[in-house]
Amino acid sequence: MPENMAEVEINRGVRPAGLQVEGSSRVRADGAPIQESPDPFQILETIKKLEQNKESSIGANLKCTVHTVMGTIGVHEVGNCGTRNILNSRAYQEAQVPRSDTSFLEEVLGGSSSNRVGEDLNQENIGLGWGEDGPGQKDNELAQDVQRVGTGLISDGVDGNGLNVFSFSRFLLDDKITEISVPQYFRDRYKVSLRYSSLPALQTGSDARPVYLPMELCSIVEGQRYSRRLNEKQVTNLLNATCKRPKEREEDIMRVKTTCNFNENELSTEFGIGVGNELTLVGARILPPPLLKYHDTGLEKMVAPQFGHWNMMNKKMVNGATVDCWTCVSFSNQVHRELPSEFCRQLIEMCRSKGMVFNQNPIVPIRSANPSQIERTLNQIYQQCVEKLAHQNGKELQLLIIILPDIRGSYGTIKRVCETELGIVSQCCQPRQAMKPNKQYLENVALKINVKAGGRNTVLNDAISRRIPLVTDVPTIIFGADVTHPSPGEDSAPSIAAVVASMDWPEVTKYRGLVSAQAHREEIIQDLYRTHVDPQKGLVHQGMIRELLIEFRRATGYKPGRIIFYRDGVSEGQFHQVLLHEIDAIRKACASLENGYQPRITFVVVQKRHHTRFFPADYSRQDQMDRSGNILPGTVVDTKICHPTEFDFYLNSHAGIKGTSRPSHYHVLYDENEFTADQLQILTNSLCYTYARCTRAVSVVPPAYYAHLAAYRARYYIEGETSDVASSSSRDAAAGTTLEVRALPTIKGNVKNVMFYC
Repeated sequence: MPENMAEVEINRGVRPAGLQVEGSSRVRADGAPIQESPDPFQILETIKKLEQNKESSIGANLKCTVHTVMGTIGVHEVGNCGTRNILNSRAYQEAQVPRSDTSFLEEVLGGSSSNRVGEDLNQENIGLGWGEDGPGQKDNELAQDVQRVGTGLISDGVDGNGLNVFSFSRFLLDDKITEISVPQYFRDRYKVSLRYSSLPALQTGSDARPVYLPMELCSIVEGQRYSRRLNEKQVTNLLNATCKRPKEREEDIMRVKTTCNFNENELSTEFGIGVGNELTLVGARILPPPLLKYHDTGLEKMVAPQFGHWNMMNKKMVNGATVDCWTCVSFSNQVHRELPSEFCRQLIEMCRSKGMVFNQNPIVPIRSANPSQIERTLNQIYQQCVEKLAHQNGKELQLLIIILPDIRGSYGTIKRVCETELGIVSQCCQPRQAMKPNKQYLENVALKINVKAGGRNTVLNDAISRRIPLVTDVPTIIFGADVTHPSPGEDSAPSIAAVVASMDWPEVTKYRGLVSAQAHREEIIQDLYRTHVDPQKGLVHQGMIRELLIEFRRATGYKPGRIIFYRDGVSEGQFHQVLLHEIDAIRKACASLENGYQPRITFVVVQKRHHTRFFPADYSRQDQMDRSGNILPGTVVDTKICHPTEFDFYLNSHAGIKGTSRPSHYHVLYDENEFTADQLQILTNSLCYTYARCTRAVSVVPPAYYAHLAAYRARYYIEGETSDVASSSSRDAAAGTTLEVRALPTIKGNVKNVMFYC
């Protein structure tokens, strides 16, 4: 262990463990067995049933048609200190749909319904309940018939809540000749007169094959998990209701454990399983923060971050970009016409003070525009700039500063038009910030503008001095990859894969990103490497890995001798698939560039969606926690709770701001570079201090973080787009054929060359 690395003890507050098994002595609170415990998998199903049978729910209304409940979640694990069984249990919160009472209807309809409507709906309800697994049918004939006629429903449009209204809709019966309205169909077929035909329909089925049901003939099964995307207000309410500091969360875990009373459960009694009363104590180390290098012309040339954060005071960007050609447009009606110019003046002044070379005069006049004509305005600005720069030695618009409309929903359109149609690098700003910008906001925007213009904000001092083991000794490229999936219910949208790669060895801070669409919910990245046969060229090699390797050599003059690949979003059940497909694709991409070219690969999976939380062992010791009460940045755990035979560790690289910090779990699947635990942990922790968008260490290693941002950005390129191809292929998929995936719009070359996703 390095000399400057501290050892501490922390509580792993996810499991009130250990376990007591019939015929064995009690396992100590730290999880170490006193006597040999049985095969962990013999009691796995019992633990699952134990967790399912004991749940404590505490409701909190989110106001926007859903509410949250708190309960327990349990995961069975195997530790690495002997043979033992671990119950990983913690309090959790989730959004649920309330029962279909009057208040729910009023929220859906914006308060327009009355008590009488709610009472009538309950009285007239014929019992077609709709749960997670399908209809709870009291009238199977009706349910089957609704499914049959629903596929031919013709909607009159949508109401203000985005729900379909079918008061006068008509559809064809099975004879394909008779056309009938929905109210008339229910009246003739079931002798049911719809009293509220103006109410929105309830959509069931899929997006490709929707089925619409009259609201008054349905009831909502209480307690269903709400799996669709929450809107902004719901997310805010959920965070406010569930966000708790570590000490409070630890108390919640213990309180829920006491309420559930696992040891009195008849299943646990029958199998002799007991759950301990204390959190597990685990050993941890505190990795030192890296030394960051800034420009020599600043008052502070180096900074050693304290508690995971620092600031830009008295510092200048290590490589300030040059912006000659820029302009600004405001789509906000709240921002006065003169304010954009003043906002840009302050922003440019901040950029210049931090080391950028920024022309103070826009290439075309700053303007305000109608928010309903965004695409037209962006095209006009682009054409004006092209005409203005036509005779200036190939110069082009480098940056467009955009003040967003007052009403949300235009950001995706702006990014799609700028990045895939016009080739403009843009920086969007909120109207409220533009009207009253503060210094911190302007600093953060300046950091983003610098990397979008091709600069670098800071670099690791050890990288410049070539002191990072297994990175700075030979040309090394660091990849990050992620796949984002559409929200639940969007069954015709593709998944989007993104891969980024460092382009500035040995500094490893500047990343180029590529994106690709693939089959719905497909986690394995399909476009890492591919080939096709061209009639003229023969076999053509393509793929994101190949393209990024070529760009790395073009940027640095070297071909990589080592590859470090951080892969986000892979669950344990997919590790084998990733090893088989993605590492093989990397190998093939390298071999396609040069015979015998096989750089050494280290492949690391990054996981954030897990149930592990760490708490300080002693809240009275300030040296064991930060100001938020969380464990210190740089805390790493790689014993006791990790895999017994494989190379993995938990790293809490960031400082807590709100709530309880969640550490990232890094699992090494493949390592030809033979990293030691200290080397990989220190490298990963150091990289977390190079994130371009802020002066804080982040919780996920930046390459993986950037890949997530790039994939999320690419979804804006297709958001809201539908086509007959997508719809028909979705129907085909339901019948067992493959979905046709439409390619993403191509990102313009000048945009791809910079970190546009920041």
